[in-house]
Amino acid sequence: MSIATAADARGGRCLVIQLSGLDGLLRSLMALRAAQQLYPSLEISLLVHEEHAAAARKVSWIREVHAFPSSGVAGALAKGRVTEEQAVSAAAVWLKPVISDP
Repeated sequence: MSIATAADARGGRCLVIQLSGLDGLLRSLMALRAAQQLYPSLEISLLVHEEHAAAARKVSWIREVHAFPSSGVAGALAKGRVTEEQAVSAAAVWLKPVISDP
């Protein structure tokens, strides 16, 4: 059995964290589409900035899109309303349900 066949038989899930601009998201989608075609049972989920979530949800072969509230966390940090520790803590609380799904 080839490596590709073995991986495909097992299936799998992949969470891609793409917190760049829309151009980065589009480039990632092209690469992820190739991976999904090689491994049809691969389930791909995305974590994107909230302003890009609607565009990502239009991609039919993406299993799930998580919209990270980056403007709230990053905005508060940039404006000095929270410390780095508070921002990381807020992000960790938000990410817990995303990463709890094995």
